[in-house]
Amino acid sequence: MNKYKFIMQNLKAGFRQPVKNEDGFYLIIISDKDRHGNYRTSLWYDTLEECKEYIGSGYGYSNLEKQCQDWEILEPYFPIQEEALPVGSFVKVKDDAEEICGKYNYNWYKTIKEMIGKVYKIEESNLKGVSINDWWFPLQAITPVMEEEEEDEKKALETLKKKGWKIKGECLVK
Repeated sequence: MNKYKFIMQNLKAGFRQPVKNEDGFYLIIISDKDRHGNYRTSLWYDTLEECKEYIGSGYGYSNLEKQCQDWEILEPYFPIQEEALPVGSFVKVKDDAEEICGKYNYNWYKTIKEMIGKVYKIEESNLKGVSINDWWFPLQAITPVMEEEEEDEKKALETLKKKGWKIKGECLVK
């Protein structure tokens, strides 16, 4: 596979693609496009960390296929991979999780199918996925959600409002 096809495959899958030019400068190409339909970039910097600070600030290359031939293609990463999701966070298994798990070679069993659309607490986490109920999911198959306790608090406040209580500042009044 040539460099351009590799970059395009990664961008279409939502990954960020770091590259290095012959002068030793770094650039990150992202899956968002500019107004001309070109994939946006960071600007060229001495380090990848500097590039990450300016993700999307550069316009895309209209001649990316030609430009990229002189670049060193570095390991692509999924945007959320800059930090692992914290253990104890709540996530929901996406509706298309089975397809995504297959794409990333994660095991899929009938018992996992019952988890679709439900909220779970993360037991283990790394930069590629999370473990919930002893099953590993790629990050693309889950979505972070508000903690259940906060949802319970909102439901309790709604119940109190229905019973005539009002919120005034930080207090409940009748």
